[in-house]
Amino acid sequence: MHITVKNSLSIKDSLFDKHVPDSLKREKKGFDIAIVADFNIAGQLTTLFRLINNHTIHRARCIIFQGDYLSYDQDIVLSEDDNGKWEEARQILSNADFFHIGRFPVHDDRLVLHQRLRPNNCVVQYFGTQLRSNAHQIYNWHKNKQITGVGAWDYTMIQHAPFFYHINMMFDSASVLPVSPPQGTIRIVHPTTNRKVKKTELFLNVMRELQAVYDVEGVVIEGKSNRECLDEKSKAHMTFDQISVGIYGVSALESMAMGHVVFGGISNFAASVYPDNPIVWVTPEDLGNKIEYFIKHPENISVRGENGRAWVQRYHDPKKILRQFLYLYDLVRNGHNFMQSPDEQLLEK
Repeated sequence: MHITVKNSLSIKDSLFDKHVPDSLKREKKGFDIAIVADFNIAGQLTTLFRLINNHTIHRARCIIFQGDYLSYDQDIVLSEDDNGKWEEARQILSNADFFHIGRFPVHDDRLVLHQRLRPNNCVVQYFGTQLRSNAHQIYNWHKNKQITGVGAWDYTMIQHAPFFYHINMMFDSASVLPVSPPQGTIRIVHPTTNRKVKKTELFLNVMRELQAVYDVEGVVIEGKSNRECLDEKSKAHMTFDQISVGIYGVSALESMAMGHVVFGGISNFAASVYPDNPIVWVTPEDLGNKIEYFIKHPENISVRGENGRAWVQRYHDPKKILRQFLYLYDLVRNGHNFMQSPDEQLLEK
């Protein structure tokens, strides 16, 4: 991969070496990357920042504007009201070679973010609501600025802002343990952040009907940290994700990696991208019947769960997605080029 070697400036080294393992510092001859987002969406931004520092020739820092209760990894979180963090963030943005933005770049007069963004030094990765709510304005901004946008396989996001360049969200399946096969009561969890959007009341009504006939328990998970949510999932066998946007997200990936059967609404657009995805496709009309099938055939829970875990390992492996982003960065920085074989480049240790 063609890489522009960074300048040997002491301020850059002190800023961007901060989270690089000592054993790798001499190998860091690539970009100094600022990863910036309003929120650390499902931990995706800090995961990327750690991967870059630990497995590539690049260095990265991660600036998040607003922290939350989910307790993901962090580098700089500006909402923690420390003036030193704002100054450090300003220095990072002033000295970065490349920018990876989570959702739309935040405007703040105290920082220099928007002044630094160019077509050859930036990608903007979208995750959900912001693009759905401001699609025309955001799409026109990208057309005018000629800055690369990365969308998801979610038609409700891209129908008015067609960023068809797709890179999956990442999840390390090794970070969770597979659950035990069901014995006795079958437990179904439903993590929700918005009951109306996620169709939580539909789930509760279906569970009341099933509980009148079968030994099954439905558990709604809300207002919990990510660690608490995973603890609840470790005691369950199946997950109702959502019937709303037509794809699955990180919560479903967690559940699949744990060997759950995952129920969710999959749109025709999503099916056109991954027609063989292992989610149990459901609608409001057949959710109860689909859950009932696995209650009546518990031996199939583990089979479907193993398929889901293998899917996460194949399509959402963090190091694979890291490589996708590295090639995208190279495309943005250096234009359309033919590449050497990965065996001949330093993509990762």
